[in-house]
Amino acid sequence: MDIIVRGEGEETMVELADALEKGWSTGETLGVCFRRNNDVVINPPRPFIQNLDLLPFPARHLLPMKSYIRERFSNILGKESFKGTALISSRGCPFFCVFCAATRFYGHKWRPRSAENVVDEIEHLYLNYKKLGLSGFVVADDNFLVDSKRVMKICDLLIDRGLSHLKWMCDARVDSADEKLYSKMYEAGCRVLAFGIESGNDKILKSINKGITTNMVRTAVKTAKSVGLKIWGYFLFGVPGDTDETIMDTIRFSKELDIDHIEIHPVQMYPGTEMGGEHNIDWLNFIVEKELNEDVGKQTGFAGFHPRVPTFADRDKMKTIMTYISRRQTIERRRKKRVSNLLYYGLTHPKKVIAYLFGRLRFRDKRRALLSA
Repeated sequence: MDIIVRGEGEETMVELADALEKGWSTGETLGVCFRRNNDVVINPPRPFIQNLDLLPFPARHLLPMKSYIRERFSNILGKESFKGTALISSRGCPFFCVFCAATRFYGHKWRPRSAENVVDEIEHLYLNYKKLGLSGFVVADDNFLVDSKRVMKICDLLIDRGLSHLKWMCDARVDSADEKLYSKMYEAGCRVLAFGIESGNDKILKSINKGITTNMVRTAVKTAKSVGLKIWGYFLFGVPGDTDETIMDTIRFSKELDIDHIEIHPVQMYPGTEMGGEHNIDWLNFIVEKELNEDVGKQTGFAGFHPRVPTFADRDKMKTIMTYISRRQTIERRRKKRVSNLLYYGLTHPKKVIAYLFGRLRFRDKRRALLSA
């Protein structure tokens, strides 16, 4: 690599393009690293953009948008699923989770776009891409609900401009739980709320600086479900302090909650994070050779491991746990499918269902006889 742009790239890329086109030195461009002979020069960082409304909307017309506007959340929304793409309404996160690298890019200060600017982009998206089937969008902020008044205003504008027929989802923290806010979001088209729950053990939540408790999670899920929102739950394992017992707490907690979709990931370490700073890692040269040619996701049922990204916990043990979780989820899906099939065929082909159930009972009795023998 010749040049790296660090952090927010909009202003840096324009200056860099000018410098390269006109033959200027890149030595004065803030926020870049580059090679000078055999040395790497690291220029000072560029200050964060404070007024994000000044940025133009992404130049989506330069992209093959058919590839970006795709079916979303059909697994939990069913007929209410939508075709959409993503947008970002704010940058920065005021929280300090030990595993998260987002603040290395956008800082701890939360910088929002105005409600009007956000809804302008949503309207622009709809008017330009409804011909491609766009019927919704994903708000890709790290935490969309930092300012509830701003979210309420965005929702009111969506309703006022006749855009509430568009379905959408967003990520949020569970400490944002508010029935009035969630109800307004549903009215404005929100259908999926994704919570970063991380763990089902309060000691682990405290150790990773999440700033929430399991009771707060229960309250948020219950509140969101009461207004009709579907819940997507993110969980982690392999964080500092995790043991077999706390991981089982997380698995049990994920099953206890009335969540529509569960996503469990192994935690990985990135440079600049508090968790990553606890280890003496040669980041540029770290590699797990045996994973270069193996599909870890296929083996365990999850994506998540990268051969050049270290993990906090023992890697092989985490793969064993992931395989266990994957098998449990597969068994649960099959069980639910069997129940739904029995209900369906019970109405349409009752004789076949009765014969099937008697067959299962005979099989059970035969298996018990063999085991006792």
